[in-house]
Amino acid sequence: MEENLEPPVADYISSGGRRRSRSRSERAAEYRRALLRAAATVVARYGYNGASVSRITELAGVAQGTFYNYFPTRCSLFEHLLPETGQQMLEYIGERVHASRSYRELEARGIRAFFSFLAENPSFLRVLDDAEIAVPMAYRKHMRNLERHYLKALMRGRDANQVNVKDSRKLRVFIYSLMGARRFLAFRYVNHGARSRKALLAAAAVYDQFLQFGLRGRAAAKGEVKRMSRPKAGGAVVSHRDVKSAATREALLKAAAHIVGTVGYEKTTIAMIVRRARVATGTFYGYFDSQQQLFDQLLDDVTRGMTQHLVERTLDAKDPLDFERRGFPAFFEYLYDHPEYLRIEAEAKVWAPSTYKRHIQSIARSYMAILQRLWRRANWPKTSWKNFEPLVYILIGTRRYIAYRFMGATGKAVRLPSWISEAYFELLAQGLSRN
Repeated sequence: MEENLEPPVADYISSGGRRRSRSRSERAAEYRRALLRAAATVVARYGYNGASVSRITELAGVAQGTFYNYFPTRCSLFEHLLPETGQQMLEYIGERVHASRSYRELEARGIRAFFSFLAENPSFLRVLDDAEIAVPMAYRKHMRNLERHYLKALMRGRDANQVNVKDSRKLRVFIYSLMGARRFLAFRYVNHGARSRKALLAAAAVYDQFLQFGLRGRAAAKGEVKRMSRPKAGGAVVSHRDVKSAATREALLKAAAHIVGTVGYEKTTIAMIVRRARVATGTFYGYFDSQQQLFDQLLDDVTRGMTQHLVERTLDAKDPLDFERRGFPAFFEYLYDHPEYLRIEAEAKVWAPSTYKRHIQSIARSYMAILQRLWRRANWPKTSWKNFEPLVYILIGTRRYIAYRFMGATGKAVRLPSWISEAYFELLAQGLSRN
C-alpha cells in the first residue's frame, strides 16, 4: 500500500490569524505539484513502465479523473517530470552557491549541494537515470538546461581569470566531463553506496582536487597519506548452464547485441534473436531460461570485447596519464566499430539494473587496480587521496557523458574529433580551476 501524500485541496492557508480557502489557481498549482511529487516517488519505486495513473493519483490523494485536468496523458506528465524537478534541483543548488567568491569555491559548494539535494530527494536519481531511455526528449531537455547553467558559470570563471581554459569548444568538453563526473559519483555514493556523510564529503573532496590539479591530485603533506587501499576481489562470476556448443550460445548473444543495439531491449523478442542467429526457438531455451536471463548476461558479454580492446591499446602505458592518453581514444574507437555497445549499456539500467550495477562496479575495480599499479610503477609523488575509488568514478563518468553527448545512445557510429581528446587530456593534466 502506497503511503498517501497529503491531499492538496484539504489544506487551508493561514493569513492574518484567519483561515481562508485556497484560490482556484492555488488549488490547481497544488494539485499539479502533488501529481509531480507522487509521480517521482512512483517512478523511483516501479520505474516509468510501472508508474500507472492509478498509482500516481492514489499517492497524490486525488481522483483519477482529476489527473487529466492537468496532464492529457501519462506520457505528458513524464515529459514534464524530469525538466521541472531538475529545475528545482538547480534552484536548490543556486541558493547554496550564489555567495561563492571564486569558481573553485562555487564548484566545492555545488558538489556538496548536489549531494544534499539527492539525499533530500532520493527519488530524483532514478527519475533521471531511467528517463534517458523511457523519455529521451525530457532527458535531453534537462541535460541541455544543466549544460547552459554550467556554461554560464564557467564563462564567468574564465572572464575572472579563475579557469585555465579559454577556448569555448574546450569549455564545453569540460562541462560534459564534470557533468558525467557528478553523475557517477552520485551513482556510487548516493544511489548504490553507503550514504554516510563521511563518504560523501570524501567524494566531494576528490572532485575538488580533480578540478584543481587534474589526475595527479595534490601532493600530500608529510604523514597525511595512508596506504592506498587495494581493490577488493572481483564480483561474483555469472554462472551459465552447461552447454553443448559455445558457438551457438555466442551466436545467440551476438544476435541479441545487434538487435538490442538497433531497436532496444523493449522491442527485442526471442523470435527476432533466433531468426538472426539461425537457430530454432527450442534451441534458445537450451542456453537461457528466459529472454530476461539473456538480457542479464548480454552486457557482460559485450563488455568482454571492450575490455580486450582496451587492454591491447594500453598494455605498455607508463603512468596513469599515459594510460588515459591511450585508453580514452581506444574507448571511442571501439564504440565506432561497435555502436551497439552504448545502447546496450544505457538501456541495461532499466532492463537489467542489477547487471548494470555490477557491470559498473566491476569496471571501477579494474580501473582502480590499473591506476594504483601504474602510479607505483611511475614513482609518482604520493597523493593526498586516501582512496582512488572516487577518482575512478569521476573518470568513468567523464567518458560516459562525452560518449552520450557526441555519439548518443542509439547506435550511431561517429568518429570522435581530435580536439575533444585534446581538451580531455588538458583537464587531466592540469585541472580546471586556477589555484
